[in-house]
Amino acid sequence: MTLEEALVAQLTGYAGLATLIGDRVVAMAVFETTILPAVTYQRISTTPKRHRGGYGLESIRYQLDGWATSYDQGLELRKEIRAAMFQWQRPSGPRVDATLLQDDRDLREAGAGRYRASIDFMLWATES
Repeated sequence: MTLEEALVAQLTGYAGLATLIGDRVVAMAVFETTILPAVTYQRISTTPKRHRGGYGLESIRYQLDGWATSYDQGLELRKEIRAAMFQWQRPSGPRVDATLLQDDRDLREAGAGRYRASIDFMLWATES
């Protein structure tokens, strides 16, 4: 399992968020035809951390965007995304030791009825 697959499983497996979005978690972008609400994710950066035995945990930043049809729905998405990611850990395959909230912002998209809650998380993880 890749880290991205584990992330999607975490988001779609969290009951509060799944109630809002079902299985609508996709990489990078939503389209005009995408049913909202939905969540997108993208890897922003990966920084390997060196220690005595070589490289181990990596600092990996993900941006998660909750796409909604109203500002209030965007607020609800934000709350549920944050709850789904709060203290997310995995013991292996891939290992995630810590998940830290880094940034949280509201964005209004061009066109009617498209709101976005954009949240960045830093994961301390090992992908292998």
